[in-house]
Amino acid sequence: MSSDPTSQSSPNPKRTLPTCPFPTRQQHAEFHAILRAARLTGVPMDLGGRSIDELEMRTSWTDEMPETYMASLVAFVTTGRSDLALERLQLSNDIDAALTTVTRSVWLYLSLMLIVAAIGMVVFAKFSTPTIEAMRADMALLPKASVGIGPTSLNRGISATYLYAAALVCAFGSLAIVVLIGTTRFAAESVAWIGGNRYRSTRNAAFAEKMLRSRLNDRSTSGLSHEYLQSLAASRLIRLRVLAPMILIILLGGGGAMAYGWLLFSPLVSLIYDLSESVIWSTQ
Repeated sequence: MSSDPTSQSSPNPKRTLPTCPFPTRQQHAEFHAILRAARLTGVPMDLGGRSIDELEMRTSWTDEMPETYMASLVAFVTTGRSDLALERLQLSNDIDAALTTVTRSVWLYLSLMLIVAAIGMVVFAKFSTPTIEAMRADMALLPKASVGIGPTSLNRGISATYLYAAALVCAFGSLAIVVLIGTTRFAAESVAWIGGNRYRSTRNAAFAEKMLRSRLNDRSTSGLSHEYLQSLAASRLIRLRVLAPMILIILLGGGGAMAYGWLLFSPLVSLIYDLSESVIWSTQ
């Protein structure tokens, strides 16, 4: 087996190492000097949580290198352009920022909806549920289970304890959404299954075409492919901005509204059902 580091393969079948030679010592030092200068000027870079000093110690391609760093180093070695290298380091952040703008407002809306639902359930459990129970006691309603009429699962509806528990879950869910949006890539990853992955792959392909064009000194027709991929990525982002909020609101907002209505109105529906069954039972 060859000892050439460029011929090594990653243990992870989804991850392959670059086939180009590892940069020379001069290229390596120049690349990291550019990274340090960019970091000092506040350029956002995705280094996979590693420090520049730690990455500079690498002397060969390894699967432990962050993917964005490796791709940026390849761009610098093959094209000699520092702007492309820095653009590659910013690409993941740019994609995440674009996808986050698609769903951030939807998730914030859903978190507010959870807060309102929690308040509504607390108010209902505090005031409405005791009133319904008092009405049951005043009218001495027979539970349906005692006369064998109707499903026992609806007997007496939802108790106040369950409403308080559901309100607590909604409050924690709202807080979790806000924290995830502010500290993780949750908003960007939440649309991956809707079309976010296709948008991400198109942006990456567009950059690869741009790098190829630069490496060939524009003596190719890859510029047309780059423009096409950029246009395709923009079109996919526009579709995401229309479809993603609609799908999330229908699935999560609609499902939440149905669950909220069932929790709140189940005691009232159960009371009406018991009244009707009691009248029927008393006339027999």
